[in-house]
Amino acid sequence: MKVERFASRFGSAMALIGVAVGLANVWRFPYMAGQYGGGAFVAIYLAFVLLLGAPALMAEWSLGRMTRSGPAGAFTKIRMPGGRFIGGLLFLTVFMATSYYTVVVAQVLYYTARGGIVPDPEGFYAANFTSITSLNLGVTVLVFAAMGGVVAFGVRRGIERLSRIAIPLAGIGLVIVVIRSVTLDGALEGVHYFLWPDLSRLTGASFLAALGQAFFSLSLGGTFFLAYGSYLPSSANLRKLAGMTILGDSGAAILGGLAVIPAAIALGVAPASGPPLLFFTLPRVFAAMPGGAIFGPVFFLALFLAAFLSAVAALEVIVNSAMEWTGWSRIRVILAALAVQIPLAMPSMVSADYLAWSDLLWGSTMQPIGSALTLIGLGWFVSRGRALAEAGRGSSRPPGDLWLFWIRWVIPGAIVVVLLWGWSGVL
Repeated sequence: MKVERFASRFGSAMALIGVAVGLANVWRFPYMAGQYGGGAFVAIYLAFVLLLGAPALMAEWSLGRMTRSGPAGAFTKIRMPGGRFIGGLLFLTVFMATSYYTVVVAQVLYYTARGGIVPDPEGFYAANFTSITSLNLGVTVLVFAAMGGVVAFGVRRGIERLSRIAIPLAGIGLVIVVIRSVTLDGALEGVHYFLWPDLSRLTGASFLAALGQAFFSLSLGGTFFLAYGSYLPSSANLRKLAGMTILGDSGAAILGGLAVIPAAIALGVAPASGPPLLFFTLPRVFAAMPGGAIFGPVFFLALFLAAFLSAVAALEVIVNSAMEWTGWSRIRVILAALAVQIPLAMPSMVSADYLAWSDLLWGSTMQPIGSALTLIGLGWFVSRGRALAEAGRGSSRPPGDLWLFWIRWVIPGAIVVVLLWGWSGVL
């Protein structure tokens, strides 16, 4: 199977940032910061992103570029024991996660069309988005169709072209909302809470939550970035791309927090509102905010663009893998995938508990496991020289043995800690 390449440095950087930036940045990050220590949580999160996220990004891209495969073939090509099973497991992870994630993306699209303001947010959401209503199903099918349309055009004409436009627009939109948020009366208290690292607010849970958010936010998982790594040209500097991706991802998280937390505090809404913040709290914030009829749709449009690109990346991983396994054409695989995905999404429309447990299993658990398997694959089943050469290709300062030690031991160990803590809390 011939593998496409990204056409330009800027386009590839925007596509990679588009994978990383999503609901985790603009929705999950603000309420996590509110719950786990404000500015102190933000500082720990940024440290984990730099110390663990950047080396892991380089590892996933290295394995993808080296093998010119996504999860379908990368692990078998390096002769990793159980490689075909691992590839199938990670394919299943993305396939299941895409179904529920797209339901939320579709709901964000509808709130964008409504300007982010609805009367009686809880009642409105319960009436329209907690069952298979024509509205819920209709917008979900629409988003799936749009995802299929982008992926049908391929890597350069579809994903890269959209990313070049959508990521800058999303960034501009967030900046506009941040300016309005931080200039509200009483908003400076929220800015201080969000950015000032008051260490007295920290608990053990703060460190573990920040570690989990770092992996979740960057979309590390041996799936998205493994596939997109196979599209990178041999001359691409992985160190620079990692820096740009982290800057874009962390920047979106900081902007998301500044857009939400100062406005919430200024208008008397608790910043630790939890997941309902997106569909219950924010509509009330924009309804009460001067100019909310303008800033509400700008915020939700920025969120939709970021979330949609992540959903497109998920479908691309599915298509990439299925094409390699079946030999089918891109269009045929897309149609088959969507024919299964749409019915698979329906339980998430009916049950919030099903959606939450699906996210816990496929997102919060299998995604870190996938990243650990990728790091183990590159670190232990590829020769030292080959791994370092691939990671350093295109760079004047290639990584050394410390990077290899880091991906072999430190990052997988951190992932184990996150998973043990997370599931001990659940059980």
